[in-house]
Amino acid sequence: MPQNEDLLTLPDDWRATLHPRRGGAPGPPLELAPDAAATVQQWVKETRDQIDHLLGNRRSRPDLVEPARAHLEGKANPQGADGARVVRRRRDGAQAHAGGPPGSSGL
Repeated sequence: MPQNEDLLTLPDDWRATLHPRRGGAPGPPLELAPDAAATVQQWVKETRDQIDHLLGNRRSRPDLVEPARAHLEGKANPQGADGARVVRRRRDGAQAHAGGPPGSSGL
């Protein structure tokens, strides 16, 4: 079969570094760590005061705060889970930089 010089063929071992795209070659399968849920629950328990402080910040967006609060109250929803992730990233970022206390900028 003649080779198509306009077709890029990636070696199989490169697939581990691919970012999946719609309609493209799939990347590696994703696996959830067995203790992921317990790790997140423990983090929420340890940092709930900081989470509530950030969610209560007047500069936090209500369209993100409401789903995040619902998620934390046990009403699982993707937007709320992502809001909780953002809270953690902001908290970790605030601690890593000398820019102010965790949650000072809102969600």
